Amino acid sequence: MLLPPVSTNLCGAATVTWPAVLATHGPGGKSDPHVHHAIHLIVVRGAPLYVRTGSGETLGPARGVLTTADVPHGIDARGADMVIMFVDPESEAGARLRAAASSPITLLDEAQAEALWDLVGPYPCTVEAIQRWAPRAIDEISKGECEPRSMHPRVRVVLEHLRTLPVSGDTSIEALAEIAKLSTSRFMHVFTESVGVPLRTFILWRKVQRAVSGIAGSRSLAAVAHDAGFSDAAHMSRTFRRMFGVTPSDLRRQREAA
Repeated sequence: MLLPPVSTNLCGAATVTWPAVLATHGPGGKSDPHVHHAIHLIVVRGAPLYVRTGSGETLGPARGVLTTADVPHGIDARGADMVIMFVDPESEAGARLRAAASSPITLLDEAQAEALWDLVGPYPCTVEAIQRWAPRAIDEISKGECEPRSMHPRVRVVLEHLRTLPVSGDTSIEALAEIAKLSTSRFMHVFTESVGVPLRTFILWRKVQRAVSGIAGSRSLAAVAHDAGFSDAAHMSRTFRRMFGVTPSDLRRQREAA
């Protein structure tokens, strides 16, 4: 079960450019090593969680984990119930979680996990319960801390443009550099400096966000891929395995089992 968009205004001027938070609950599983452009929070109960780092080290057991954006990791939460949240690192919520993270991969102890589970309420959760949980969990973890990312004003204009751009819209570097009124080379540099990843990676993450929302529905994966801007379902599946360590079919089965 994946949420409709959850937008927050937690850290000064708004920088949310599209759905900032995606949250769900369900049975835990195991993911292959992957990297995604999102801050990632998982809380489990019933069984421990283990994290495989990019260097091959296994961390845990733990009751949860907070990973910052673009950090290689794999999750093993088999046998557990879990709630999970993906947060756009360019959002205000992302700024708060970045400030709260003690390292790129931060394990949660028993007390932290219990405090977060108390916010969930009865399990299995309803959509409304998870929607209430997400901002409360961000508050619980961040304790008011905030570390806004320095954003070039021309990049902010482009992000606002992308927010309303249809799937078929032109996202070429040349077109977006023109929106920013910068040369392509200068735009590529300031975009990466402001957002933390190159433009192509960011555009791909935008497609993934659209697809994750679509997977929560009943449409075919081919239709979800088309609506999200992927060339086909196979392209979407390869991207999901690389970014999440699981396929869209895996995510849909987890949702149906929740």
